Amino acid sequence: MRTTIFSILLVTSILSALLIGDRSARRIGVILALAALATWLLPSAGLERYARISWQLFSIDLVTWLALLGVVACSETRWPSWIAALQGVTVMSHLSRLGLHIDPYVYFRGTVSWAWPIVILLQIATLRDWPPVQKRLARWWPRLSGRSPDMTASKSPPN
Repeated sequence: MRTTIFSILLVTSILSALLIGDRSARRIGVILALAALATWLLPSAGLERYARISWQLFSIDLVTWLALLGVVACSETRWPSWIAALQGVTVMSHLSRLGLHIDPYVYFRGTVSWAWPIVILLQIATLRDWPPVQKRLARWWPRLSGRSPDMTASKSPPN
Protein backbone atom coordinates (compact mmCIF):
# COMPACT_ATOMS: atom_id res chain seq x y z
CA MET A 1 0.00 0.00 0.00
CA ARG A 2 2.82 2.45 0.89
CA THR A 3 4.52 1.70 -2.41
CA THR A 4 1.35 2.47 -4.33
CA ILE A 5 0.77 5.74 -2.47
CA PHE A 6 4.39 6.77 -2.97
CA SER A 7 4.26 5.89 -6.68
CA ILE A 8 1.14 8.01 -7.15
CA LEU A 9 2.72 10.89 -5.25
CA LEU A 10 5.94 10.57 -7.26
CA VAL A 11 4.14 10.57 -10.61
CA THR A 12 1.87 13.49 -9.71
CA SER A 13 4.72 15.60 -8.36
CA ILE A 14 6.89 14.92 -11.42
CA LEU A 15 4.03 15.65 -13.81
CA SER A 16 3.06 18.85 -12.04
CA ALA A 17 6.70 19.95 -11.97
CA LEU A 18 7.02 19.30 -15.70
CA LEU A 19 3.69 20.89 -16.63
CA ILE A 20 3.37 23.92 -14.33
CA GLY A 21 6.71 24.23 -12.57
CA ASP A 22 9.44 26.78 -13.08
CA ARG A 23 12.82 25.88 -14.57
CA SER A 24 14.19 24.44 -11.33
CA ALA A 25 11.08 22.34 -10.75
CA ARG A 26 11.19 20.95 -14.29
CA ARG A 27 14.87 20.06 -13.94
CA ILE A 28 14.28 18.37 -10.60
CA GLY A 29 11.27 16.54 -12.05
CA VAL A 30 13.41 15.13 -14.85
CA ILE A 31 16.18 14.14 -12.43
CA LEU A 32 13.75 12.37 -10.10
CA ALA A 33 12.04 10.62 -13.01
CA LEU A 34 15.37 9.30 -14.30
CA ALA A 35 16.43 8.23 -10.81
CA ALA A 36 13.12 6.42 -10.25
CA LEU A 37 13.42 4.70 -13.62
CA ALA A 38 17.00 3.62 -12.93
CA THR A 39 16.03 2.29 -9.50
CA TRP A 40 13.04 0.48 -10.94
CA LEU A 41 15.24 -1.22 -13.55
CA LEU A 42 17.50 -2.72 -10.88
CA PRO A 43 16.83 -6.34 -10.04
CA SER A 44 14.88 -6.43 -6.80
CA ALA A 45 15.81 -8.81 -4.04
CA GLY A 46 13.69 -7.24 -1.32
CA LEU A 47 15.43 -6.67 1.99
CA GLU A 48 18.25 -8.97 0.91
CA ARG A 49 19.46 -6.06 -1.22
CA TYR A 50 20.15 -4.20 2.02
CA ALA A 51 22.14 -6.97 3.76
CA ARG A 52 25.26 -5.11 2.61
CA ILE A 53 25.78 -1.79 0.89
CA SER A 54 24.08 -1.70 -2.48
CA TRP A 55 26.62 -0.07 -4.76
CA GLN A 56 24.10 0.15 -7.59
CA LEU A 57 21.61 2.09 -5.49
CA PHE A 58 24.43 4.15 -4.03
CA SER A 59 25.63 5.16 -7.49
CA ILE A 60 22.09 6.12 -8.58
CA ASP A 61 21.58 8.19 -5.44
CA LEU A 62 25.02 9.80 -5.75
CA VAL A 63 24.47 10.81 -9.38
CA THR A 64 21.01 12.11 -8.43
CA TRP A 65 22.51 14.16 -5.61
CA LEU A 66 25.20 15.63 -7.86
CA ALA A 67 22.59 16.53 -10.48
CA LEU A 68 20.44 18.18 -7.80
CA LEU A 69 23.46 20.17 -6.62
CA GLY A 70 23.82 21.38 -10.20
CA VAL A 71 20.22 22.58 -10.13
CA VAL A 72 20.86 24.35 -6.83
CA ALA A 73 23.89 26.11 -8.30
CA CYS A 74 21.79 27.47 -11.20
CA SER A 75 18.63 28.22 -9.22
CA GLU A 76 17.53 31.64 -8.03
CA THR A 77 15.28 30.20 -5.32
CA ARG A 78 16.15 28.40 -2.10
CA TRP A 79 13.79 25.44 -2.12
CA PRO A 80 15.89 23.23 -4.45
CA SER A 81 18.65 23.26 -1.83
CA TRP A 82 16.29 21.51 0.60
CA ILE A 83 15.70 18.72 -1.91
CA ALA A 84 19.44 18.40 -2.54
CA ALA A 85 20.10 18.30 1.20
CA LEU A 86 17.57 15.51 1.69
CA GLN A 87 19.15 13.58 -1.17
CA GLY A 88 22.53 14.13 0.50
CA VAL A 89 21.16 12.48 3.65
CA THR A 90 20.17 9.51 1.49
CA VAL A 91 23.73 9.26 0.16
CA MET A 92 25.11 9.44 3.70
CA SER A 93 22.70 6.69 4.72
CA HIS A 94 24.32 4.45 2.12
CA LEU A 95 27.74 5.22 3.53
CA SER A 96 26.55 4.39 7.04
CA ARG A 97 26.16 0.78 5.95
CA LEU A 98 29.94 0.53 5.70
CA GLY A 99 29.82 0.11 9.47
CA LEU A 100 29.22 -3.57 10.19
CA HIS A 101 27.04 -2.85 13.22
CA ILE A 102 24.25 -1.21 11.20
CA ASP A 103 21.14 -3.34 10.96
CA PRO A 104 19.96 -3.99 7.35
CA TYR A 105 16.48 -2.73 8.22
CA VAL A 106 17.91 0.55 9.53
CA TYR A 107 19.95 0.88 6.33
CA PHE A 108 16.80 0.21 4.28
CA ARG A 109 14.78 2.80 6.21
CA GLY A 110 17.58 5.36 6.04
CA THR A 111 17.88 5.17 2.29
CA VAL A 112 14.21 4.82 1.38
CA SER A 113 12.39 7.11 3.81
CA TRP A 114 13.99 10.35 2.58
CA ALA A 115 12.27 9.99 -0.79
CA TRP A 116 8.91 10.92 0.77
CA PRO A 117 9.85 14.44 1.92
CA ILE A 118 11.71 15.05 -1.36
CA VAL A 119 8.62 14.30 -3.44
CA ILE A 120 6.28 16.18 -1.11
CA LEU A 121 8.55 19.23 -1.12
CA LEU A 122 8.70 19.20 -4.92
CA GLN A 123 4.90 19.09 -5.06
CA ILE A 124 4.47 21.94 -2.57
CA ALA A 125 7.08 24.15 -4.25
CA THR A 126 5.61 23.54 -7.68
CA LEU A 127 2.08 24.37 -6.57
CA ARG A 128 3.22 27.38 -4.56
CA ASP A 129 4.88 28.93 -7.63
CA TRP A 130 1.91 28.22 -9.91
CA PRO A 131 0.34 31.60 -10.79
CA PRO A 132 -3.27 30.82 -9.70
CA VAL A 133 -2.04 29.61 -6.30
CA GLN A 134 0.55 32.37 -6.04
CA LYS A 135 -2.16 34.99 -6.59
CA ARG A 136 -4.28 33.52 -3.77
CA LEU A 137 -1.26 33.22 -1.47
CA ALA A 138 -0.42 36.88 -2.02
CA ARG A 139 -3.90 37.78 -0.80
CA TRP A 140 -3.96 35.91 2.50
CA TRP A 141 -0.29 35.34 3.35
CA PRO A 142 0.25 38.79 4.97
CA ARG A 143 -2.74 38.22 7.25
CA LEU A 144 -1.61 34.69 8.11
CA SER A 145 1.93 35.79 8.95
CA GLY A 146 0.66 38.61 11.17
CA ARG A 147 1.89 41.38 8.90
CA SER A 148 -0.35 44.05 7.56
CA PRO A 149 -0.36 44.41 3.76
CA ASP A 150 1.35 47.81 3.96
CA MET A 151 4.28 46.31 5.91
CA THR A 152 4.97 43.78 3.17
CA ALA A 153 5.30 46.43 0.48
CA SER A 154 8.77 47.81 0.11
CA LYS A 155 9.05 51.24 1.58
CA SER A 156 11.60 53.80 0.62
CA PRO A 157 13.90 54.96 3.41
CA PRO A 158 13.05 58.34 5.00
CA ASN A 159 14.95 61.40 3.75
